[in-house]
Amino acid sequence: MDHYLARQPIVDTDRNVIAYELLSRNSEENVYSDQDPHEATRRVLETAFHVMGLDYVSHGLPVFVNFTRDLIVNYRQLTIPPGSLTIEVLESIEFDEELLKALQHLKKAGYQLALDDFNCNSSVHGIPDILRTTDFIKIDFRAPFNQQQCTENLAKRSGKKLIAEKVETFEDYQRALDSGYTYFQGYFFGKPEVLYKKSTSLMIDDQIAVHLPHL
Repeated sequence: MDHYLARQPIVDTDRNVIAYELLSRNSEENVYSDQDPHEATRRVLETAFHVMGLDYVSHGLPVFVNFTRDLIVNYRQLTIPPGSLTIEVLESIEFDEELLKALQHLKKAGYQLALDDFNCNSSVHGIPDILRTTDFIKIDFRAPFNQQQCTENLAKRSGKKLIAEKVETFEDYQRALDSGYTYFQGYFFGKPEVLYKKSTSLMIDDQIAVHLPHL
């Protein structure tokens, strides 16, 4: 069986790679083509942690992975150990009490959390509670500038680490540095890189498929 995923570096102020965001891929073509985000995330986790391994995928560094609402609220099914995984919560996910309780549980269990493409829209339910559970706020540098500033101010007041994403030019990088960002991600530092590994499926008791990577 063929396994693919992509990784994009996240760097610090000295441009040292401190983590990778993992992205779903179905082939060597470096594009996202999944119709089911839930299945895409599940496959990324399986490929990274159980088929390829983090030594290969990220050289042992932590990884960031986008999670769907279903995966977050059904956190009891998550078998990935905390410490190596940062769960990204997309802006498109509906925030309510059920989601907040799940995030609080994940935080208590030791997972780090990042709000991805988050903005300071006051209509979002429970912003103070959401911010208390998270470690990072990712801000899209292609978003309107006033939205970036509003979210930056909110993140700084809450003491959260800022990640500038979609940083594509030196000017973007310099502005993020001047604005107090801690981490950075985007084409200026590296495009997503496709990783590939082949495995053989081994059935146990005719029920459980274990993928053995080819060495």
